[in-house]
Amino acid sequence: MPNKRRWWRFGLTAVLSVALVCSIAFNLLFQIDYTKGVSMAPTLADGQMLVVWRPKAMATLHVDYHAGDIVVAKNESAKLGLKEGDLLVKRLIGLPGQTVGVTRSTVEINGRPLGEPYVVHAMDNVDYAYGGEANGGSYFRTPGYTATTKLTAHQYFLLGDNRPQSADSRWFGPVRQAQLRGKVAAILTLDYQNTPQRLLGNALTAAPFLLVALLILVGSIGRRQPQA
Repeated sequence: MPNKRRWWRFGLTAVLSVALVCSIAFNLLFQIDYTKGVSMAPTLADGQMLVVWRPKAMATLHVDYHAGDIVVAKNESAKLGLKEGDLLVKRLIGLPGQTVGVTRSTVEINGRPLGEPYVVHAMDNVDYAYGGEANGGSYFRTPGYTATTKLTAHQYFLLGDNRPQSADSRWFGPVRQAQLRGKVAAILTLDYQNTPQRLLGNALTAAPFLLVALLILVGSIGRRQPQA
């Protein structure tokens, strides 16, 4: 029996140790975030939890940003009440060196219309506060009007999938790479607004501490076992 208990503790300790290493690696590479609002609907729901690459991990592992990625960016604009410093979840549309054209209802990259199967809520910039101005969309009443933005080095153009309900680069212009806080690696089917689901999602971040506590507990139980 003592040998059986010893092997049981050894196996459990090995499993917990592997899980600890994996959880530490996960937290070094990724962070847990969540959406606020419906600017990325229907791709992302309000409160949907996300696994996001950490910028330092992306740089170390040479993980690049690509067109179509969903990214987290720090807002540096205060136009029309948008809070400076807020983290925004948007889709990366334009890359450095590209020219982004926005018409009343379409997006163009280097003069070519962009296919966007993820957009369900059609864009009509006439009713949009383009440039962060209350009447900014009035220019789009002119037939054929296109707002163009030439992206310089380290600049990116971001849009929300829910175009009528998104404050994005149409609103505050392109963002600098320094504003990007990582790109989404996985979309979790967890709702931050649901307390049990939020705790489950946050457990990914707390896992290293929980596993260390379990390892200490298993070790202490082993030391307390009576000798045969």
